[in-house]
Amino acid sequence: MNGAHQIANAAVALMTIEVLRQYFALVVEDEDLYAAMRETFWKGRLEMIEGPPRVLLDGAHNPEGAQALADALGSVYRYRRLNVMVGMMAAKDHAEFLRRIVPLADAVIATEPSFRNRLEAAALAERIRRAADETGKSLDVVTEPDWRVALEKLVRMTGPDDLAVVTGSLYLVSDARAALLRLPASEKGW
Repeated sequence: MNGAHQIANAAVALMTIEVLRQYFALVVEDEDLYAAMRETFWKGRLEMIEGPPRVLLDGAHNPEGAQALADALGSVYRYRRLNVMVGMMAAKDHAEFLRRIVPLADAVIATEPSFRNRLEAAALAERIRRAADETGKSLDVVTEPDWRVALEKLVRMTGPDDLAVVTGSLYLVSDARAALLRLPASEKGW
């Protein structure tokens, strides 16, 4: 798994297991533990779908998740242009989320997850523009309520040296992942 935050998460998991071993006689063989750490994979969290184009799926949906995504975009991934498709739920902290993502992006497509209580794409686009203005970022903002059409636009606008990112909601990431991997609806969740 990519991202510095995953190293911290792994360290917490390992320390928890070690405490359980020491004080509660939990039996976990070292080989099994090492294998589990090597094979652990979190769908929809800094998950790269190789293209073309490359599409990074990250279910970041709050300021902390957006910061982890922003940190990974700055340290793990290389790209010429960064194109982001974002759809969020209405009750989230949009301003703080966008303050972390917008400065990195060259283009943002505002869309809507297929779930109740979603934020309308037009309202999200306005918040994206506001975040861009606050940071002095020149940014292409596209409004497309239908996430399927938005995903098609994202794929078309992303060149071979660019990176596309889908983020803002686990519901959106789940749908986009299923579409990109051509999974049936029954397999889209995790």
